Amino acid sequence: MERLENVHAAIDALAAELVAGVRSGTQEQLTHTAIEVRAAQARCESVLSRVVREVDTRGSYSLDSALSPVSWLRMHTAMTPREASGCVKTARALASGRLDATAAALAGGLIDPAHARLIAAGTQGAPAGAVALIEPEALAVAKAADPRAVA
Repeated sequence: MERLENVHAAIDALAAELVAGVRSGTQEQLTHTAIEVRAAQARCESVLSRVVREVDTRGSYSLDSALSPVSWLRMHTAMTPREASGCVKTARALASGRLDATAAALAGGLIDPAHARLIAAGTQGAPAGAVALIEPEALAVAKAADPRAVA
């Protein structure tokens, strides 16, 4: 728990630092801040994905009287059923070893969580050889465009 308290303190300090510069920031500084905040959100989403996959793999959602990882996620995060289901499916896909480059891009803040969800959904059920061909192209689009382009 102490580790999480330290993380919260670091996030609070980072947020305060970023907010402090908003009023006085130049357009270039504001643009850079927006880009970095979105990248940080993606990194956090990558951590959530790993947590969800670990709970799913362990089956520990049942310790909270949840019937599935989706219901566990909804119980603790107030996600909609669709959001929670998508999060669990994406977590499974990213942990499968078939989308390692997508998982790394999300963890590095290079793509948005919506990009990762679309790539995971778009490759679901595809043969490994097809995924190996699709993923690099989908990632190239994801790094340059919004999720609609990836879809």
